Amino acid sequence: MANDFYKGDEDILYIKVNETYYPVACLVSNDFSENSGTIETTTRDNLGWKTFQPTNQSFEVSFEGIETQEDVINGLVTYKDLQNFKKTQTLIDFRIGSVKIIQGQGYIINISKNSPAGDLVSFSGLLQGFGSYDNYDPNLNDVFNYDLNFDL
Repeated sequence: MANDFYKGDEDILYIKVNETYYPVACLVSNDFSENSGTIETTTRDNLGWKTFQPTNQSFEVSFEGIETQEDVINGLVTYKDLQNFKKTQTLIDFRIGSVKIIQGQGYIINISKNSPAGDLVSFSGLLQGFGSYDNYDPNLNDVFNYDLNFDL
């Protein structure tokens, strides 16, 4: 059963640069989250309980890492690269993972770094999703879109 779990080192953030996906240098963690907006509704039979209807959906990728002394590292996306993507408002193609892959596009809307005296300089950021994302199976070299078939 120990082999049935998925580890974080297989689920890291990659950013596409010149048609190739490169990992973010010295990444410590990344998170993927989804949200749905809602509109409050009411019905005659809700007996005073709030009801709602889901509306627009969104996703975001937050990430944290350690800044390197080099601004350019061949085969890696550095803090300086991330900072430039944010400054130039570049629409980024990204992937998360190497076994179970999520891929999509987004903009880096926040990036910051923390420089504690006597310790490593760390950075964090937020990539806001643009449109939808896809689940990708590298074994099939295909993107899957799941359709849920149920009645509401």
